[in-house]
Amino acid sequence: MTTIHKIPLIAMSLAALSLSAPTAHAYDVSGVGGTGGVLSPEARDATATIGMLAELERPGTRVHLVPGVMCWGSDRRTDFNPNMDVLYHVRPEGTVSPYVGAGSGVHMRGGPLASDDETDLGLNLMGGVRFPGRSANIFVESRHT
Repeated sequence: MTTIHKIPLIAMSLAALSLSAPTAHAYDVSGVGGTGGVLSPEARDATATIGMLAELERPGTRVHLVPGVMCWGSDRRTDFNPNMDVLYHVRPEGTVSPYVGAGSGVHMRGGPLASDDETDLGLNLMGGVRFPGRSANIFVESRHT
């Protein structure tokens, strides 16, 4: 395994250790929601993506754990992508705030040809802005996977 491929495993391991450390405070589910967007898969036209995510946070911190799943389909090819991201928002909770994040995911691709079926690890990098609402946060995000 190359060093590049080890990075997502290291990130996931560190996230798991931070949750299981005896002195760590618990992260609670602060929200569950859906996502939608447009992406440009390699050698394909832009296509729509949909997903679901949960947001886990510890009160009083600016770090959020965001497990989720995304999927897309184009030209009879698909990608199902469970992932785990860690976000840091710059300003306090309840205010409009920019954020940055990183994480990793597993890409499970499929298609009409046997050569289309592939599974590999990926690194996620993202940045965006969170807008607080009465019952839900809205965010605009740019992501590179």
